[in-house]
Amino acid sequence: MKSAKTYVSQGNLFWMNVRQMCSPTVPINSASLKKIQKSFFEKGPEKLTLEIVVGVTSMVTSERFESLKGALQRISPEEIDHALIMHVAKRIGDGASQEELLAWRTVFLSVSLRCEMIETKEDAFFRSLTYRQRYMSTYESAARSTLQTIFEIAAVKASYEETHTAQLSRSDLADLWVRKSCDLPDDEDCPKTAFEFVDSAMKVFERILSVDKLFDVVFRLEQKYGKQSCFQHMAVLEGICIKTKKSEDLLWILESMEDLLIRGESNNKCFSSRTLKGGRTGGGTRGLLDEFLAKKSIFEYVLEESQKWGLKPAHANGIKKVMISHSEVRK
Repeated sequence: MKSAKTYVSQGNLFWMNVRQMCSPTVPINSASLKKIQKSFFEKGPEKLTLEIVVGVTSMVTSERFESLKGALQRISPEEIDHALIMHVAKRIGDGASQEELLAWRTVFLSVSLRCEMIETKEDAFFRSLTYRQRYMSTYESAARSTLQTIFEIAAVKASYEETHTAQLSRSDLADLWVRKSCDLPDDEDCPKTAFEFVDSAMKVFERILSVDKLFDVVFRLEQKYGKQSCFQHMAVLEGICIKTKKSEDLLWILESMEDLLIRGESNNKCFSSRTLKGGRTGGGTRGLLDEFLAKKSIFEYVLEESQKWGLKPAHANGIKKVMISHSEVRK
């Protein structure tokens, strides 16, 4: 501890003061606690995989450490242990068996405990911010984008059908996905049930992501904008793929969106499911998808009519080949 300024061992969760926080004036987000409970603890007792970090001063000897048990200051995010305590309290209230409660007791008594040398309250405060930022960065890096989730769902379906030599229905796939994983991605545009989400995912996979030239556009934009991409919302991808079944129309739509983004005339927030689809119900306005396809239709009509006025078919086909491709026009 003296040389490395840190020491890692197994410990008791209640060696620290669970009520003491480095930022006591910041309210706890109860919704976050519920999400942690669902992800980590809902399936039953299991060793806590995240470290609990506490701070001690350089003056703390092994004897002094013994006297501090129950009063150690946590500097890692408090949501983890708070969620665990609240979950076990609920299980007690629900009448959990003695066997289950003993298993939870083992979880409390065998956490991974990291002790770090922290001299002042100010040091503890800023170190706690560092740990929180690391947790956030880890989550953001590990969290799947909607595009990645679609590919995972498709992979689950393919793997199951190969192993069991039987077709897997969308409803059974949804049940398998939710049962084996923890949760569905958040989608503010279009909250969905498990079946609706999986059904949409497979629809997008089959109509867009399985076609190389369509996938290339979606993938380019995800690589450029990351999780800020408009394709982070399933409702956007689904709205595009149900607008038309023609690959050339889908490519035109996707490249139209890409061009507007590249030229800076639009940003990803401009391409919500509502702006793309419009408010057609009840005679509302048309959306951007209608506009994109109308432009393509006008171009094709003009090109076709021009042949009646003497433009040779070979020339017309040459113009169409260039103009119909956004990538060619960019050159």
